Amino acid sequence: MQKLTLPIAVIALAGVIGLFFLQLAGGNEEIQKMSEDPTTESSSLPKVAFVQIDSLVAKYDRHQALSQEFEKEAQMAELKLKARQSELEKDFEIYSQRAAGLTPEQRREAELDLQRLQAQFQQQTQATQQELMLKQQELSISLKEDLDAVIDRVQKEKSLDLILSQEAGGNVLYAGPSLDITTEVVTYLNQEYNKGETSAEDGEAK
Repeated sequence: MQKLTLPIAVIALAGVIGLFFLQLAGGNEEIQKMSEDPTTESSSLPKVAFVQIDSLVAKYDRHQALSQEFEKEAQMAELKLKARQSELEKDFEIYSQRAAGLTPEQRREAELDLQRLQAQFQQQTQATQQELMLKQQELSISLKEDLDAVIDRVQKEKSLDLILSQEAGGNVLYAGPSLDITTEVVTYLNQEYNKGETSAEDGEAK
């Protein structure tokens, strides 16, 4: 009897905020055309800023909290599946030891039971994977809503025309420090998150 394998991987949230920014290649081309056109006045150039995604992810308190919570949930789910897998392997081992002394009819019934148990385990594994993926999507949407609100706030405060994401392997090869708004974005994100945490704690205290 072949050893069963566990077809599940712990899904990590690290870096998920990087998916929230669209790569605005068109914006980059527009800026390049303007810089190459000698008739373009400097006042007509768009106001551009960028956010360092890796730094944002590392410093956003809510992202870190949700990542840790999700990883614990995924690890618990994996432990439960491993325990169920061990039980199933023991059932196969017991059958192998007893098979020689069973009648053909008893062997057939025992094998059908083992097939049923294996099918149930596979269904449980798939259900767990789907549940974790759904949870990941829900968390991603929630984080995206946080980020969208703050980006909108910073854009209005600074009257920005274009906000880019800077990350490893991204399209932004270089951007001057004066265009970096990561600190402001992270500050606003953490202020809103900590405000909500304080309100929740006050409510529980009452």
